Amino acid sequence: MTERRAFVVSGEPKGKGRPRATVFGKHARVYTPQETAVYENHVAQCYLAKYANAEPYQGAVRLEIVAVFPFPKGAYWPNNAKHHGELREAWQSAKHVKKPDLDNVLKAILDGLNKANAWRDDCQVCMILMEKTYGAEPHVSVAMEGSL
Repeated sequence: MTERRAFVVSGEPKGKGRPRATVFGKHARVYTPQETAVYENHVAQCYLAKYANAEPYQGAVRLEIVAVFPFPKGAYWPNNAKHHGELREAWQSAKHVKKPDLDNVLKAILDGLNKANAWRDDCQVCMILMEKTYGAEPHVSVAMEGSL
Protein backbone atom coordinates (compact mmCIF):
# COMPACT_ATOMS: atom_id res chain seq x y z
CA MET A 1 0.00 0.00 0.00
CA THR A 2 1.30 3.45 -0.94
CA GLU A 3 0.89 6.25 1.57
CA ARG A 4 1.53 9.97 1.13
CA ARG A 5 2.63 12.15 4.04
CA ALA A 6 3.25 15.89 3.96
CA PHE A 7 4.45 18.32 6.61
CA VAL A 8 6.15 21.69 7.01
CA VAL A 9 9.39 22.48 8.84
CA SER A 10 8.98 26.03 10.15
CA GLY A 11 11.79 28.55 10.04
CA GLU A 12 14.66 29.22 7.69
CA PRO A 13 16.08 26.12 5.97
CA LYS A 14 19.49 25.00 7.25
CA GLY A 15 22.17 22.91 5.60
CA LYS A 16 23.94 20.05 7.33
CA GLY A 17 27.24 21.28 8.73
CA ARG A 18 30.49 19.45 8.16
CA PRO A 19 31.46 17.00 10.90
CA ARG A 20 33.90 18.44 13.45
CA ALA A 21 36.77 16.63 15.09
CA THR A 22 38.48 17.09 18.44
CA VAL A 23 41.25 15.21 20.20
CA PHE A 24 40.92 14.01 23.79
CA GLY A 25 44.23 12.66 25.01
CA LYS A 26 45.29 10.20 22.34
CA HIS A 27 41.79 9.69 20.90
CA ALA A 28 40.04 11.60 18.13
CA ARG A 29 36.31 12.21 18.33
CA VAL A 30 34.10 13.26 15.40
CA TYR A 31 30.78 14.96 16.12
CA THR A 32 27.94 16.82 14.41
CA PRO A 33 27.94 20.61 15.02
CA GLN A 34 25.34 21.69 17.58
CA GLU A 35 23.44 23.95 15.14
CA THR A 36 23.01 21.00 12.76
CA ALA A 37 21.87 18.66 15.56
CA VAL A 38 19.31 21.23 16.74
CA TYR A 39 17.91 21.65 13.21
CA GLU A 40 17.71 17.88 12.63
CA ASN A 41 15.79 17.53 15.91
CA HIS A 42 13.45 20.33 14.78
CA VAL A 43 12.79 18.46 11.51
CA ALA A 44 12.05 15.28 13.48
CA GLN A 45 9.65 17.13 15.82
CA CYS A 46 7.78 18.74 12.91
CA TYR A 47 7.29 15.31 11.34
CA LEU A 48 6.29 13.65 14.62
CA ALA A 49 3.80 16.42 15.44
CA LYS A 50 1.72 15.16 12.52
CA TYR A 51 2.73 11.50 12.19
CA ALA A 52 3.69 10.36 15.70
CA ASN A 53 1.83 7.05 15.37
CA ALA A 54 2.66 6.35 11.72
CA GLU A 55 4.46 3.16 10.76
CA PRO A 56 7.89 3.67 9.15
CA TYR A 57 8.03 3.27 5.38
CA GLN A 58 9.30 -0.20 4.49
CA GLY A 59 9.92 0.11 0.76
CA ALA A 60 11.05 2.74 -1.74
CA VAL A 61 10.31 6.35 -0.83
CA ARG A 62 9.80 9.36 -3.12
CA LEU A 63 10.42 12.89 -1.74
CA GLU A 64 9.32 16.33 -2.88
CA ILE A 65 11.02 19.16 -0.99
CA VAL A 66 10.67 22.92 -1.38
CA ALA A 67 13.09 24.99 0.70
CA VAL A 68 11.80 28.56 1.00
CA PHE A 69 14.32 31.19 2.10
CA PRO A 70 13.47 34.73 3.20
CA PHE A 71 13.81 37.49 0.62
CA PRO A 72 16.93 39.62 1.09
CA LYS A 73 16.38 43.22 2.21
CA GLY A 74 17.21 44.53 -1.26
CA ALA A 75 14.31 42.58 -2.76
CA TYR A 76 11.83 45.20 -1.59
CA TRP A 77 11.26 48.71 -2.89
CA PRO A 78 11.84 51.52 -0.40
CA ASN A 79 8.74 52.44 1.54
CA ASN A 80 7.64 55.54 -0.38
CA ALA A 81 4.51 56.97 -1.96
CA LYS A 82 4.95 54.94 -5.17
CA HIS A 83 5.78 51.44 -3.95
CA HIS A 84 4.93 51.12 -0.22
CA GLY A 85 7.71 48.59 0.43
CA GLU A 86 6.51 46.14 -2.25
CA LEU A 87 8.56 43.24 -3.57
CA ARG A 88 10.59 44.16 -6.65
CA GLU A 89 9.36 42.44 -9.82
CA ALA A 90 12.70 40.72 -10.49
CA TRP A 91 12.44 38.85 -7.15
CA GLN A 92 8.92 37.50 -7.65
CA SER A 93 10.15 34.37 -9.47
CA ALA A 94 13.78 34.30 -8.30
CA LYS A 95 15.40 31.05 -7.22
CA HIS A 96 17.77 30.79 -4.25
CA VAL A 97 21.28 30.33 -5.67
CA LYS A 98 23.29 31.00 -2.52
CA LYS A 99 24.46 28.89 0.39
CA PRO A 100 23.42 26.58 1.89
CA ASP A 101 23.83 24.13 -0.97
CA LEU A 102 20.77 22.16 -1.98
CA ASP A 103 22.43 18.84 -1.10
CA ASN A 104 23.29 20.04 2.41
CA VAL A 105 19.69 21.13 3.05
CA LEU A 106 18.55 17.74 1.76
CA LYS A 107 20.94 15.85 4.05
CA ALA A 108 19.69 17.77 7.12
CA ILE A 109 16.09 16.87 6.22
CA LEU A 110 16.97 13.20 5.58
CA ASP A 111 18.87 12.89 8.86
CA GLY A 112 16.01 14.55 10.77
CA LEU A 113 13.58 12.05 9.25
CA ASN A 114 15.93 9.22 10.23
CA LYS A 115 15.71 10.45 13.84
CA ALA A 116 11.90 10.48 13.57
CA ASN A 117 11.84 6.89 12.25
CA ALA A 118 9.94 7.93 9.12
CA TRP A 119 11.63 4.92 7.44
CA ARG A 120 14.12 2.22 8.32
CA ASP A 121 16.98 4.15 6.69
CA ASP A 122 17.35 7.01 4.24
CA CYS A 123 18.84 4.58 1.71
CA GLN A 124 15.17 3.80 0.91
CA VAL A 125 14.81 7.20 -0.77
CA CYS A 126 15.02 6.45 -4.47
CA MET A 127 13.58 9.64 -6.02
CA ILE A 128 13.92 13.28 -4.99
CA LEU A 129 12.43 16.42 -6.48
CA MET A 130 13.83 19.47 -4.70
CA GLU A 131 13.78 23.23 -5.16
CA LYS A 132 15.32 26.23 -3.36
CA THR A 133 13.35 29.45 -3.72
CA TYR A 134 12.37 32.66 -1.92
CA GLY A 135 9.18 33.49 -0.07
CA ALA A 136 7.70 35.76 2.58
CA GLU A 137 7.66 32.99 5.23
CA PRO A 138 10.80 30.81 5.37
CA HIS A 139 10.11 27.07 5.74
CA VAL A 140 10.66 23.67 4.16
CA SER A 141 7.71 21.78 2.69
CA VAL A 142 8.20 18.02 2.60
CA ALA A 143 5.96 15.50 0.83
CA MET A 144 6.80 11.80 1.06
CA GLU A 145 5.27 8.85 -0.71
CA GLY A 146 6.18 5.25 -0.15
CA SER A 147 5.03 1.76 0.59
CA LEU A 148 4.29 0.43 4.05
